[in-house]
Amino acid sequence: MVRLCMCRTLRGIRKGHHYLTRVQVFIKVIDTNDHRPQFSTSKYEVVIPEDTVPETEILQISATDQDEKNKLIYTLQSSIDPLSLKKFRLDPATGSLYTSEKLDHEAIHQHVLTVMVRDQDVPVKRNFARIVVDVSDTNDHAPWFTASSYKGRVYESAAIGSVVLQVTALDKDKGKNAEVLYSIESGLHI
Repeated sequence: MVRLCMCRTLRGIRKGHHYLTRVQVFIKVIDTNDHRPQFSTSKYEVVIPEDTVPETEILQISATDQDEKNKLIYTLQSSIDPLSLKKFRLDPATGSLYTSEKLDHEAIHQHVLTVMVRDQDVPVKRNFARIVVDVSDTNDHAPWFTASSYKGRVYESAAIGSVVLQVTALDKDKGKNAEVLYSIESGLHI
């Protein structure tokens, strides 16, 4: 609140007399949009398994704005791999990041997204942050043999423990999920 004292000359019967008048004036300072929204961090990181179902919330980003009109809108701006933008969606009002499609660690194990936050005042102020989504491997691929059948021959005089045949199987998974164990389930004794 600002008080303003105002003096003025009133013309009345007596010339040259001054009267003092007081008036209360309220001045409201109007906020201008002079601050950019600020993310709580410049880089968000999250690790999720590749079997995460679509429409799962995986991350909450947030920003603040020091200006009075501080309603913020969040958008996915870009990604290093264009396919990543199809895999996720960002709620524009809340900043919640969701999966929108099935993920595959073997196809893309890391998604790097750029998110923008902007205010709704004039002039528009915006800011950017990075989101790194690491997709961890799950055991989602069955191993397969490199041939549909194998044949081997052995002499009846071969010592016990002799190598008769080598088979090979592969698995698209990585690390421990790609380890293949072999066993003989059944066989014909000829």
